[in-house]
Amino acid sequence: MPKKRVTLTDIANRVGVSQGLVSLALSDSDLVNENTRAEIILAALEMGYDLNKRKIRNTREKIFSLVVSDMSYVNTFFWTEVIVSMENTLAKEKIGLDLVVYNEQTGTDRLLLELVDKKTSGLITIASCTRKRAGILAQSGLPMVVVDGDFYCGTECDSISASNYFSSYSTARYLIGKGHRRLAFVGSISMAVSFQQRRDGFSAGATSKKGVTFYDVSGDGGKDFPTFSKDQLLEIMKGENPPTAIFCANDFTAVAVFDLLKEMDLHVPEDVSLVGFDDIVLDHELIPMLTTNHVDRAEMGKMAVELLNDRIQHPEQPRRHLELCAPLIERNSVKKLN
Repeated sequence: MPKKRVTLTDIANRVGVSQGLVSLALSDSDLVNENTRAEIILAALEMGYDLNKRKIRNTREKIFSLVVSDMSYVNTFFWTEVIVSMENTLAKEKIGLDLVVYNEQTGTDRLLLELVDKKTSGLITIASCTRKRAGILAQSGLPMVVVDGDFYCGTECDSISASNYFSSYSTARYLIGKGHRRLAFVGSISMAVSFQQRRDGFSAGATSKKGVTFYDVSGDGGKDFPTFSKDQLLEIMKGENPPTAIFCANDFTAVAVFDLLKEMDLHVPEDVSLVGFDDIVLDHELIPMLTTNHVDRAEMGKMAVELLNDRIQHPEQPRRHLELCAPLIERNSVKKLN
């Protein structure tokens, strides 16, 4: 059965006000007090009333909203490149990009009202977006793209990520091809779904070859080593048959592992080979020589905008999840064994 079209009269009956007042509230009229206006807008959203056409019609500049759970993401090297690429892509189309912070302290009603007030045409959310959060954002009725989100966000919206599983699988096979038979993954999988995907892919690649031992250092590290468990890695490295190659969940983790190995008087790559993920440029003596998987962050930002624009133009098309290949950039941190 086709979905029943929600009218101004329906909303007026739900809230218990006149149809004229509903019309004024949805037009952002100053004649309606804030409490009544909020009640009407939330009722309209709950009933499935389409506010998007009204927004586009009444705004001079088209705006997309970038939704983050924590402002710290905006200042990281990885996400800064993604966001700058989004802004550059949108600027060519004369579309503005507005920032919205949505976390556990932000009430759902407050968030939805904020998005309505901004007259946002679409949402892009980055980093650690769970299916629950995607579902709440979807209540706005706005087209949405999730970048580097949870496993199942694609059922609620379009999404894009690096090819975490496949690239990590290929990295394991690369190390095996270099003669390594004791491989370790290092990185706290509780920090990000992408870390878990990388661990799973690397594990699958390592165990696809007989005679290979896989060490899983994916526990939490606490405040001192938030990206991995220092104690867990130390225990493995001091064992009788320590790994000859370590694959890290990202480059920041690789730097911390490098420093820890140095404290143990172990050298990269002479004693232990080391591989990262993301290809981040860091001010550290290791990074120019680090073998790592390259994530094209500029392309990720550009594709997120293109996905959102395509969703706005074709709202009925199937949901899509796109993965960017993360090819291995071979430098000097991996030693070939005999």
